[in-house]
Amino acid sequence: MTIADVVFPSAMERELPSGPKGLPLLGNLMDIKRDTLNFFVNMSKDYGDIVPYKIGTDRVFLINNPEYVRYVLTLNQRNYGKGKFFAKAKPLMGGAMVMSDGDKWLKLRRTALPAIQGKALPQMAEPIVDAVDDVIARFRGNVRSGTPLDIAPEMTKLAMDVVFRTLFRVNFDYDADRVYDALSAALGEVEQRIWSLTPISEYLPTRRQAAFRRNIKVLDDVVRRVIETRRADPNEYGDLLSVFIRATDDPENMTYTEKQLRDECINFVIVGRDTAAGALIWSLYLLSRHPAVERRLRQEVDDVLGGRRPTYEDVEKMPYMRMVLDEAMRLYPPGWTFSRMALEDDRIGDVDIPKGSAVQMCVYAMHRNPRYWDNPEAFDPERFSPERSKGRPQFAYLPFGGGGRVCIGRKLALMEGALVISRLLQSFQFDLVPGQKIEIEPMITLRPKHGLKMTLRDAEPAGEAAAAPVRESSAPAERPASAGGCPFAAAHSA
Repeated sequence: MTIADVVFPSAMERELPSGPKGLPLLGNLMDIKRDTLNFFVNMSKDYGDIVPYKIGTDRVFLINNPEYVRYVLTLNQRNYGKGKFFAKAKPLMGGAMVMSDGDKWLKLRRTALPAIQGKALPQMAEPIVDAVDDVIARFRGNVRSGTPLDIAPEMTKLAMDVVFRTLFRVNFDYDADRVYDALSAALGEVEQRIWSLTPISEYLPTRRQAAFRRNIKVLDDVVRRVIETRRADPNEYGDLLSVFIRATDDPENMTYTEKQLRDECINFVIVGRDTAAGALIWSLYLLSRHPAVERRLRQEVDDVLGGRRPTYEDVEKMPYMRMVLDEAMRLYPPGWTFSRMALEDDRIGDVDIPKGSAVQMCVYAMHRNPRYWDNPEAFDPERFSPERSKGRPQFAYLPFGGGGRVCIGRKLALMEGALVISRLLQSFQFDLVPGQKIEIEPMITLRPKHGLKMTLRDAEPAGEAAAAPVRESSAPAERPASAGGCPFAAAHSA
């Protein structure tokens, strides 16, 4: 008898439930590549709580029921580990926490946790605001000239800067563009590898593989310089890098090696950059399209801050800010999908899950399931008010994953979002450039495929903004078009 027999006592042997038909050898790969997000949304709508489909010859089970998600991520989590799709990322990510299972994962997480949560959080607020102020100073030139900005790379670079300032205590002003380009290109190659049904191209001496190795070397060199600089510094900072270095230098700690230290540093840059950047990019997009929400949020920021810099203590005083961030991450979750592999035969609901099968949670589809969300396509921050949140299943909302492997940096990401957005709103109005094509590209995270161009102007005082007429948006429909993307790519559930 498995845990599933206790949790789901009505479960019984049955044939596979129905799912979308695919092609020989390819399975549903072409359907996914053609319109990734809508494929998963429609599949969850048309076929029910558990849907089998195929990527190549690999069978995958898409889970659309929060209770079943809870079962995989908590009640029987020991039976579900990282699958072979994650192995495609190992040349870049190595054996870091996010790629690990079992005792190794637990030791790595316990080592990192005190430096990224709890008492460590208040110390990170000021470096975050410093990083935003540097961006604001640079954006002033665009306000004066009226030159539009592509917010997507700007917010991604800001998020990367925040990682270096908060977790490594480094003002990352050297080689910033070079590191951004190298990391973006390396992640792009990982995404291509996840898509590939035949890995032979990964081992051929092509220009693409040579470029991949060069980009990884750029990242390795930067991380090595940061580590060497810290080891030469006699001061104790108590940040994540210090914790990692202490563990590596401890002769009794066999989990951490120099290679492990490198892997953890690079992975925290990747996860911290892309997770936070996605929340910032899509929040600014949604605020620009919903002026009533923007005005209310500006008023809250003005009431709490009165024009001064935000602090750690201010974050809890801005409940509407949290609702806006939560709703932005519902519509555009940082990790839009993730998967686990069944280590032994199991049964979920009425469906047998064979050993070695991939079990997928598509967060994007779950967040748009009308069984759990009223008018799911609408941007409605109030749905996260305490009154309207009552009775909602816990695992219907998964922007940072869930269970024991919920994203270790989720509290930092939420604090960062509140501090960055509040500081930006104190300085600027963000207006979408009319006529641009906004298309979601679902790769490791959800990003605007063609960028997100905005014009900036000086922020109006909150009182004047509240009295101003509603600005009609010339932006496209509520949900931008979905481009082809990459399932199983989310690697944030550390």
